[in-house]
Amino acid sequence: SQTMPDAPSSSLITRYMLENPWPVAIVAVVAAVLLVGTGLRNGQWKRVQAALGVAIFGLGVLAIGYLVTTTGERAKAVARSLVSAMVAGDRVGAINQFASDAVLSVGSPQNPGLDHDFIVEAIDEWAKRYTVDSNSITMLRGYSENSDTGEAHVACWTEVNGLPYPTPSQWVVRVARQSDGQWKIVQLTCISISNQVPSIDRLR
Repeated sequence: SQTMPDAPSSSLITRYMLENPWPVAIVAVVAAVLLVGTGLRNGQWKRVQAALGVAIFGLGVLAIGYLVTTTGERAKAVARSLVSAMVAGDRVGAINQFASDAVLSVGSPQNPGLDHDFIVEAIDEWAKRYTVDSNSITMLRGYSENSDTGEAHVACWTEVNGLPYPTPSQWVVRVARQSDGQWKIVQLTCISISNQVPSIDRLR
């Protein structure tokens, strides 16, 4: 079976304060509770004061994570929009998620990409040929590369009308901020369909 590529590297601040602030916040809250407990028990008011500072830090991390939209979160939002459009058979909505210079790769993001015209053709064929009965996003993770580029790793479990079994698939969605400020897909990689690297013809 084909596995997802490694996540792109990002700074610790981006990863643990902006994209996923909960672990740091939870540790801060637990530390604050312990400091309050020992401080009150031993009459050490400095520990209680320190606990307040730790708790404020934890809440601050959560607030920053909530208020700041990272490029990894942008990628997740675009990926959700693409999946929704494909499931609904909305070819225009799906095509609109792609930049004009977007490419489609198969198997790995490092593999050569097929151009925007191919992507449009593949979406048109999908919309004509298939009707989705149900779809579940079983995995969606976002990763920030820099201030203008992000990546989402997506796995779906899709029931297509006329096919006897649900089809699992894995995708890497790379997005970038365009000159007009919109976020568009610049590379879509089909990692696997039914746990196998698909042939190009299967994507048409």
